[in-house]
Amino acid sequence: MDDLRASGHVAYPLSLTGLADRTHLLSPELTLDDHINDIVNLITFEDLHDVILVAHSGSGGTVTAAAGRVPERVARVVYVDSGPVPDGMAQIDLVGRETVEAALA
Repeated sequence: MDDLRASGHVAYPLSLTGLADRTHLLSPELTLDDHINDIVNLITFEDLHDVILVAHSGSGGTVTAAAGRVPERVARVVYVDSGPVPDGMAQIDLVGRETVEAALA
């Protein structure tokens, strides 16, 4: 983050609902749409344009969906250790349930 700012960029780190500093908001009712809305709301409420969204790891699907909801505001999506998830698929569809269950064991 410091490197980006030192290069003159404005960076908005975001913790998604139920994660990191927002774990107090974790609930069984939390959905992928909530995370997509977290990103869209930041872009909208901060009135951001020409946004470069960076997706890391499992956030590829979430970031791809958020970019699709406000395409007029997004200049580019960058995937780091991730990639876009095709429409109608979930991250688990790409890696397989066995892989996810083994990682959680």
